[in-house]
Amino acid sequence: NNNNNSNIEIQVGSENKEIPQVTLVAPNQSVDINSNVTVVSSSNSPVITNEFRSRIIETIPESRTTDDINDRNNLNVSHSRQRSRSAIVPPTIPEKPVLTEKSPAPFLEEKSGSIFFGRTKKPESIVIPERCFSIITAHRSLDLMATSKQVRDAWLGYLREILERNKAEESLRLIALRNEEREQRILSTGEFWTKEVIPRLDDDLHNNSKATMLWRMGIPPAVREEVWSKRIKNHLNITHEQYNEIQCVMSVARRQAAQGVMGTYAGLEDSLQLFKDDIAITFPELKLFHEGSPLEQSLRDVVEIHLFYQKNHPYGYIQGTSFIVAMFLLYMDEFGSFVSLESLFHSHPFGSFLRGVQTQKRFDFFGELLAHNLPLVAQHLKSLKISPDMYIRHWFGTFFTKILTAELAIRVFDNFLLDGEIFLYQCALGVLSLLSAKIQSLNQSSCRSLLCAPIHDLDETALFSAISSIKVSKAKFQKLQQNLKEEANSK
Repeated sequence: NNNNNSNIEIQVGSENKEIPQVTLVAPNQSVDINSNVTVVSSSNSPVITNEFRSRIIETIPESRTTDDINDRNNLNVSHSRQRSRSAIVPPTIPEKPVLTEKSPAPFLEEKSGSIFFGRTKKPESIVIPERCFSIITAHRSLDLMATSKQVRDAWLGYLREILERNKAEESLRLIALRNEEREQRILSTGEFWTKEVIPRLDDDLHNNSKATMLWRMGIPPAVREEVWSKRIKNHLNITHEQYNEIQCVMSVARRQAAQGVMGTYAGLEDSLQLFKDDIAITFPELKLFHEGSPLEQSLRDVVEIHLFYQKNHPYGYIQGTSFIVAMFLLYMDEFGSFVSLESLFHSHPFGSFLRGVQTQKRFDFFGELLAHNLPLVAQHLKSLKISPDMYIRHWFGTFFTKILTAELAIRVFDNFLLDGEIFLYQCALGVLSLLSAKIQSLNQSSCRSLLCAPIHDLDETALFSAISSIKVSKAKFQKLQQNLKEEANSK
């Protein structure tokens, strides 16, 4: 130890001398390794003893000359490293290591079998005991030996936890940075949307390359309500007067239900229970629609008015409807959300699927696309007897709001309003392509759980990049639409 400043100096003999064996032990000890090396520790520095074969390797800057490197290979050098005690390893193993915000993010490498140390000269192979491991950071590496394999495993688990946490934090930071940059670009296009896009919403915007490019990036929040309402349209010509009348009927039904009389709610019991189950899982990360939340009552009002509006229809409440209404309420008032919902259900070409009819032909079409674009995934799902109807129903029926984050699902819906139903097939294939490796490693129950549960760790850039690479035959899609139209007319 030099001047009690935690520098470790090891004097190694000539090239013919044996490389010293070193390990880390507790402080306050002094050990004579051999005639060539003596290490003395202070209360603040670790100690080196003769238990396993290793060498401290100094990083050679690119500016060093060839002569410097050759001198280093003669082993007649003094290696000094400024190491803090915490940078190497604490002398005791905590039962449950505590992670801190300033914890380092090391890269771990377990060593076993034959290995050698050095840059330009390869000595004889050295067998490393299973108690050894290395910590390799951006600036240096450190070879360590634990007192037992159990202690080694404890430290490896601790260090891996630090590493995974730092990787996750860095990933989230980069995603947030990309999203912020994208949002800034979107916000800066507000004037173009107002002057060039909104006045032409009835036209085929695919002929306008700039408008199409900006739309795919996502509609600016400031104009999203206007764009959505004009793109969906009010084909049913629902008026505020009609809406208020149904609202009065709902208010009377609620007063009767509070007195224990079902009254107008009669026949809607099953639908109301399904809706109640859906509320608990509607955009939980937003905390806006659960009991006592700011938009809970608005969500209940719109969905119940929807049930009264189509009470004479046989399908009642379709699971997932609350997700669509909640998405509308993020940008529209209750009346606008109700109009958009009814227009999608009853006048949009995709409305038949939302009502739970004309689904099988769509499932079959998606199965063909999956086999063509992702054959390995299709084959694995087929071997597990998982058919498209087991997950596509939830994905399409909620415009992916049930499995993606609200922000990501809203961008998906933006693109649905631009491209139509065909975009949903592309999006589903994009999601499956990102999950393909995980899917192919799972059994039936785990795979079904994955496909039906929220998937909140998908990167937005990666997803839309995958979607853009998916090709769907427009001729085959148009044939599907024609078959669906003929089926509807025959009924």
